[in-house]
Amino acid sequence: DAGTAAVPHNRIFAYTPGTNGGLNAVSGSPYANDPNVADPDALMVDSKTQFVYVANAKATASLSSSNGEISFFTINPTSSVLAEDAGSPISTGSGPDCILEDPTSQYIYTSDYNSGTVTGHLFDPNTGVLTDLRTNSTYTTVGNPTWCVIDSHTD
Repeated sequence: DAGTAAVPHNRIFAYTPGTNGGLNAVSGSPYANDPNVADPDALMVDSKTQFVYVANAKATASLSSSNGEISFFTINPTSSVLAEDAGSPISTGSGPDCILEDPTSQYIYTSDYNSGTVTGHLFDPNTGVLTDLRTNSTYTTVGNPTWCVIDSHTD
């Protein structure tokens, strides 16, 4: 419809809770996602509410288009404004469709539909930086994962 306003793509819309369950847009929202990625598919806020991670299904032509990317942002604690981190984006498996932090706040994982994998990263809770796991960062799944869940039990 020619009368419909275009919806901005590759943006992150941020809100704070309002009265009676309403939402208030954070000043400056929507925020631009990293220009080196496309098709944001899942979003996660870390357990300390300091960082936002976005699982993007595609990297642009300047990066490996076969893999997805994780872009991440720091949350300003007083204004909730997002600022993209210098280490962003981080490579992950192809077609990530879920992103989560483990209960110990040491790791962040994506389930990657196109590559049929789960990809893990070490998570630095002080800086938000993600790095590859020490031994193996990618784990093959049976079929193509469409979601992820984590259990806090380690025994």
